[in-house]
Amino acid sequence: MVWFFLAFVTPTVTLPYWPSLLPGDASSWVFVLGLAIALALLCLKSTARSLTIGLCIGLLWANSMANRYANSVHTLTELKDSTIEGVVVTPVNPYQTANFVLINVNKINGQAIPFWQTVKLRLYLPPNKDNFPAAGQRYQWQIKVSPVNGRVNQAGFDAERYAVSQGIHARARIIEQVLIDPTLSLRQRWFDKFLALTAELTSQRYLVALAFGERRGLTPDDWVGLQRSGLSHLMAISGLHVGLVFGLGWTLGKGLACRMANSRRGLCLPYLVSLMLAFGYVWLSGGAVSAVRALIMCLFGAWWLTKASRLTLPELWLATMATVCLVQPLAAFSSAFWLSFVAVGIVAVAVRFTQQMHWLARLGVIQLALTVWMLPLQLLYFQATSVWSPLNNLVAIPYFSVLIIPLLMFALVSLMLGAGTFSQGLLWLIDLLLAPILWLIEQPLPLVTVTFGGWWFGMVMLPLIYFRRCRIWALSLAVALWIFRTPPNPDSWQIDMLDVGQGLALSIREGHHALIYDTGPTWRRMSMVDQVLTPVLREQGIREADGVMISHADNDHAGGLEALLSTWQPDWVRTSGSDDGFLPCRRGEQWQWRGLEFTVLWPPMLVERPSNPHSCVVGVGRGETGILLTGDIDAVSEILMMRSNIFADWLNNYPQPYLLVPHHGSKTSSTNLLLTTVEPKAALVSASATNPWGLPASAILQRYADHNIPVWSTREHGQVSIQFDQYGARIVGQRTTTQAYWYRNLFVEARLSQ
Repeated sequence: MVWFFLAFVTPTVTLPYWPSLLPGDASSWVFVLGLAIALALLCLKSTARSLTIGLCIGLLWANSMANRYANSVHTLTELKDSTIEGVVVTPVNPYQTANFVLINVNKINGQAIPFWQTVKLRLYLPPNKDNFPAAGQRYQWQIKVSPVNGRVNQAGFDAERYAVSQGIHARARIIEQVLIDPTLSLRQRWFDKFLALTAELTSQRYLVALAFGERRGLTPDDWVGLQRSGLSHLMAISGLHVGLVFGLGWTLGKGLACRMANSRRGLCLPYLVSLMLAFGYVWLSGGAVSAVRALIMCLFGAWWLTKASRLTLPELWLATMATVCLVQPLAAFSSAFWLSFVAVGIVAVAVRFTQQMHWLARLGVIQLALTVWMLPLQLLYFQATSVWSPLNNLVAIPYFSVLIIPLLMFALVSLMLGAGTFSQGLLWLIDLLLAPILWLIEQPLPLVTVTFGGWWFGMVMLPLIYFRRCRIWALSLAVALWIFRTPPNPDSWQIDMLDVGQGLALSIREGHHALIYDTGPTWRRMSMVDQVLTPVLREQGIREADGVMISHADNDHAGGLEALLSTWQPDWVRTSGSDDGFLPCRRGEQWQWRGLEFTVLWPPMLVERPSNPHSCVVGVGRGETGILLTGDIDAVSEILMMRSNIFADWLNNYPQPYLLVPHHGSKTSSTNLLLTTVEPKAALVSASATNPWGLPASAILQRYADHNIPVWSTREHGQVSIQFDQYGARIVGQRTTTQAYWYRNLFVEARLSQ
C-alpha cells in the first residue's frame, strides 16, 4: 500500500509546479491508459502495479480538480460586471483590520452554479462598516469582478498561491447590494456573543483567533512579534490546536471510561469525545483548510490507536496525506501543508525512539528534533527563524495544552449552553494567563536570517546517521551536496527590480551585500520593505544593506525608508533633499562600491522636498556594462540631464546601458531624444497591473518598440533581475521564467480577458 499512496500523492503535491494543465477531456484518457498499463503489468511485481495505478488515479484527480478551479476563475472573470447571489462565509468583526469577507456564490446573473462547481469570492466592502454582511446572510450583489493579482518575487507573501490554496477564485467590489435573507449563521451568533464577553479584555484579538480562527483583528505589529517569538502557530486556530483539542477529548473520554470499566460503551468514549470536540472546533474555525487537514490526521490517529489498522507508521503517514490530497487537492499550494506533515512525521519518529525516556527528557528531545529538522522548511518559506523559538515552544506548548486550550474549550461549551456568566469568568482567567505570552510577543527578540541552501539540507540530514538503514544515504547526500555546491562568482553582480505594485524598489547585489535604490510604498502601516524587500534580500543571502539611494520623496518610492533604516541599519543614505540630513544625491557625486562605479547624473542641486523632476538619477556600471536608474524624471529633466558633460562622459564609458524607464512609463517621460541618445539594450519598468493611470502607457510602450528596445515590466514578469558576469548579461522574470506555472498563466489570462 505504501507505494500506491506515494504514487497517488505525487501528482497532487507537485501540482503547484506544473507548467500547464492537461485538457479536461484528457484526464479520462490518462486514467484509461493507466489502467491498461496496470493490466499489462499484472505479470510483474505488485510494486509496479501499485505505482502505476496510484500515479494514474492521482494524475486524474489532481488535473481534474485544477481544471475545476480554472473553470471557476474563468466563469467569474469573464463576466466583469455582473449580479450574483451568495452566502457570507466569514463572520463580521467590528474590530477587524481587513475590509473584506469571503462568500460562496450560488447564482451568477440568475443562473444557478452547478453542484459540482464551487465559486468562492473575496468581496471587498465599502468604508461604511455599519453595512458589513454577516456570516450566514444571503445577499444579491451587483459587483465589479477583478482577477486575483499578486506580487511575484523570489520571496514574500504570494497572494496568487494563497488564493489557490484557499479555493478563492476572484476578487470583487460592491456596486450595489440587496439583503435577501438576514438570518445569521449559528457560528456568527456565537461569535457576536463571544465578542461581547471579551470586549474589555486586552487579549481579545488573540482570543478571537484562538476560538474562531479569525485573524483579521491582528495588527502587523502582532504578526512581527509572533514571528520573532516563534509562537505564530500557537495564537490562532491551526493544526496544533485541533490536535490539542483532540488530546483533551481523549483525556476526558479516558476519565469517563474509567467509571464504565465493564461496559463496551466505555471503551469507545475516548474516541467519541475526542472526535466530537475536534469536529466542533473545526466547525468553529469555519472549516479552515489547516483545521480540516488536522482533523483528518486526528481521524487516522484515532483509527490507528484502536489497533484496527495494520498500517505501519510510514504507511499511516502516507495514507493520511493521500486522504488530505483527496479532500483538499489544492492544499499543497500552502506552506502549512508541508510544515504540518513534516512536523507530524518528526514527532512520530521522535516519540517512537524516546519511549524509554523520562517524560521531561522526552519532551526536550522532541522539541530539539522539531527545531533541527524543521529548520530547512522555515528558512525556505520564511527566510528567518526565531532564536528563542525552541525555548519558547518548550514552555508555551505545554502551557497551552494544560491551561489555555482546556479553559477555552470549557468557556466555549459554557457559552453554547447559555452559561454566559461562567464563560465570561473563564475568559477573564484566560486573559490573565495570556499576559506573560503577550509580554513575550512584545519583546524585540532577534531573528536568525540564514539562506536556505544545499549545505543546510545536508547538515540536517546528518542526524539520520543514527538510523542504520539511513546511514549510507544520509552521509552520501550530505557529502554530495557539499561537493557540488555552487561556488560564488567574483565577477558577478545583479540588479533586482522587485514587484512592489505601483512603486519602485530596486536592489543592486554583489556577493552578500546590497545597495537599495528606492524602497516602494507604505500604506496602512504595511511597508513593501517588510512585505517584499526584506524577504527577497534574506532569500538571496544578503547580510548587509550597505547604503540606500532615494530618488525622491513620493510615497511610492520612499515610503519604506523608515522600515528599511530600522531593519537593515545601512551605513549611508543619499537623497536629493536639502533638509533631511542625509548624504547628497546631486549631479557630479561619484563613489565606488565593491568594484562598481556610481555617478549621479541628476539633479544639479538639492531641493527642500524633491518631487518627480528632482529625482536622483544614478548611473551604475562595471567594465563596459551599466544601467541608468532614472526615478520619476520628466521630459524636461531628461533633456537638461543629457546636455551635461557628465552624462556624455558616463555614456561613453558605458555605451548602450540598460535603462530604468522613467516615471513608470508615463507619457510625460521617455522622450525620443532619450531613447535615441542612450540606445539601451533593454528597459525595465515597475508598475502595478491594476494601477488607475494605465501605466506604462501604451504610447510609451509603442515608442520603445519603435526603437527596438525590449521592455521588461513587473506587471507582466513580476520581479525582473539582470544578472551580470564576465560573459555578459541575462534578464530573468519571476512570473515568466522562474515561476512560469499554470496558475500564474491562469491569472494573467483572466486579467487580459478583462
